[in-house]
Amino acid sequence: MTEAARVGDTIGHSHALAGMIAGTLVGGLIAAAGALAAGALFVAGLAASCIGVGVLLIGASLAVGYLTGEAATAARDGIADAGAGSLTPKGNIVTGSPNVFINGKPAALATNSQVACSDDGPSMQMAQGSDKVSINGQPASRVGDKTNCDAQVMEGSPNVFIGGGTVTTLPIKPEVPDWLYKVSDLTLLFAGLVGGVGGAAGKLGALGKLLGKLPGINKLARIACRAGTLMTATAAVGIIARPVDIVSGQKFLDGEDDLDFVLPSRLPVAWQRYWRSGNPGDSVLGRGWNLFWESSLQPYQDGLVWRAPFRRLRRFPHGAARPQNLLRSRKMLADAQRRRQLAAV
Repeated sequence: MTEAARVGDTIGHSHALAGMIAGTLVGGLIAAAGALAAGALFVAGLAASCIGVGVLLIGASLAVGYLTGEAATAARDGIADAGAGSLTPKGNIVTGSPNVFINGKPAALATNSQVACSDDGPSMQMAQGSDKVSINGQPASRVGDKTNCDAQVMEGSPNVFIGGGTVTTLPIKPEVPDWLYKVSDLTLLFAGLVGGVGGAAGKLGALGKLLGKLPGINKLARIACRAGTLMTATAAVGIIARPVDIVSGQKFLDGEDDLDFVLPSRLPVAWQRYWRSGNPGDSVLGRGWNLFWESSLQPYQDGLVWRAPFRRLRRFPHGAARPQNLLRSRKMLADAQRRRQLAAV
C-alpha cells in the first residue's frame, strides 16, 4: 500500500544521470589502474626466466584483471544507483479527478493528470498508476509513480493508501538514455584495454627495479620458482590424467573400471586393461586394447616397433648398411634380419 497522490503534491527528478557519469569516470579509473597492474604482471610472466614464476605471474595478471573489472563495474553501478535514489523537487501535480477528492484535493490519475516540471516543461503527464485501483477509468497514481519525463511523485496523502502493482499508460523518457549505458560499458572496456596495453611495458622496468631492491628477493624468487613449477606440473598431471588427452584428442581407458582383479602376494599382480583410441594394434581383447603382459615386435615404416608391456611403444630404426641398430636410450638391440628377437645389451 502506497500513499495516494493528489493535486499539489511534489514531483522530483533523481540524480541518475550525474551518478552514471560520475560512476563511469570512477569505474574507468579503477579499470585502467587494474589493467595497468595486470598488464605489467603478464609481461613480467612472459619475460620470467623460470617457468614456475612465469605461470604464477600470468595467473596473477588474469586474476587482477578480472577482479578489477568486476570492481570497476560495481563502483559504476553503485554510484549510479545512489544517484537514482536521491530526488530533487522539480514541480507539482497540476490537475486531477473532477469528482474524486483525497484530503480535500483532487486525486491524481495516470494519463489525465497534468504535471508541471521545471526541467521538462509545464505540460508533462502522470504516466503510471495502480493496476488494481482506478479513478474515472484511469489508474490511480501514488507516491513513487512516474511521469512521462521520468520524474517521480515524492509526497502524497498521510492517511489514504492505494495498493496493487504498477501499470504504465504512457511512454516514459528515461533520465538515463539507453545509449549512455552502452557508452559507459565501452568506456570501462577501453579504459582497461588502454591502461593494460599502454602502461604494462613502460612499468615493467620500474617493477623489476623495485622488486630487485627488496631484501631477500633472490631467495623468494627461488621459492616462487619451485612452487610455480610444482603447480604447473600438478596441473599438467591433472590434464593428462583425464579420460581425454586435450592435446591429441585421444580417449584413454585405464581406470578402476578397467581393473578386472588383483592377485594378492608379496608382489601383487593387477590384471589391468588399457585402451587408447589412437592405438592401431590388436590384442587378445581386440583393437586398441592392451593387457599389462602383452608384448610384440612388428615392422613399421623404416624400422621396427616393439610394443612393450604396460603399453609402451619403442621404435627401432634400421637400414641396409646396418641391419643391427642400437636404441641407446633403452640399451636394447633389435635384429632387423630376424625381426623377432630382442636382446638386452
